[in-house]
Amino acid sequence: MKYRFSKEDSVLQFWSGGADSTYLLLQNLMCKRRVTCVYVSIVNNRKKCDREAAAREKLKEDIKIFCKHFDCPEPSYYHDSAISIYGKSFNDCPMPQQIMFAMFSLLLGNDFGEIQMGVVLGDSMRGVHFNEAIVDAYKESTYHTFPPVTYPIEDVSKEAIYLTLKGYDGTLGTDFIGHLTCCEQVEKPCGKKKVCHPCQTQAEVFRRLKWTK
Repeated sequence: MKYRFSKEDSVLQFWSGGADSTYLLLQNLMCKRRVTCVYVSIVNNRKKCDREAAAREKLKEDIKIFCKHFDCPEPSYYHDSAISIYGKSFNDCPMPQQIMFAMFSLLLGNDFGEIQMGVVLGDSMRGVHFNEAIVDAYKESTYHTFPPVTYPIEDVSKEAIYLTLKGYDGTLGTDFIGHLTCCEQVEKPCGKKKVCHPCQTQAEVFRRLKWTK
């Protein structure tokens, strides 16, 4: 099926291959929106970038199944290597300002209704929204109009996200839960030790859901 999209239906969304951004992506697709996914690589954490790239490749197959089942338009994927910022992890960056600055180069000549970030309930970034003064300053220097930056799932819990994704797996035969990545370790993945904060958060959510012994 061919879809016709208005500017308001066109979204530029960050997609890492983690649970939050994948959940947001599927919600957008379910609403029949035209989604362009973009990934921001962290220059000083190549191993993490490689793990997330591998996760996204697997998830793309799950997304194809999802779109076919729900009759959704498939997303487009902007070149992963196009945007890089310095910093070992997001915690070492002036988030989300630095990432958004990198994003602006993508917006020139494109027509999106909004830019979306998958910040969720309990996230350290929740409530720390992009400084609109920076947007205004950029507009003044480039004479371009930029879409609003939105946080559509900031009131959605991690538990709700994982339960939803698991529900899709049970219905569609996909493996969203198995293909997700969250580890931010610089070299080797956490494994069972759960050293990094995202892995610890996921483990705690799984315990609350009684998905682990």
